[in-house]
Amino acid sequence: MRPWNKGLKGVQVAWNKGRNHTDETKRKISEKHKGKTLSEEHKKKIGKASKGRKMPPRSLTWCKNISTAKKGTILTEEHKKKLSEATKGRKFSEEHRKKLDKARIGRHWEMTEEQKKQQAERSKGENNPFYGAGEYYR
Repeated sequence: MRPWNKGLKGVQVAWNKGRNHTDETKRKISEKHKGKTLSEEHKKKIGKASKGRKMPPRSLTWCKNISTAKKGTILTEEHKKKLSEATKGRKFSEEHRKKLDKARIGRHWEMTEEQKKQQAERSKGENNPFYGAGEYYR
């Protein structure tokens, strides 16, 4: 069997380079691949090929776009439970905790005296979340 480009000169370009699949074609491809299971050997090959690959650095614009796209998405109770279970009991190394602390520097700010007065005014009397709470909170 000879290679498809044997004897051809110059750079060979795929016939569909720069073209997009139609929605119908995408649907057909999707249907064809549904329910397909990969063998353990195939999974290992994919894993081996992916090892050591680094993700490209994320720009601030990229992060904001993802954040905007995710806002307002509603998670099912089942999904929330899975996320909760995945993060429970997670132990961070001392080094990682120090990195987290360092990342938080500058994110909190001190309120000015004026801001403190405004905050106090806003939460007086009935506007206070503990107004009428009774003895339980005292």
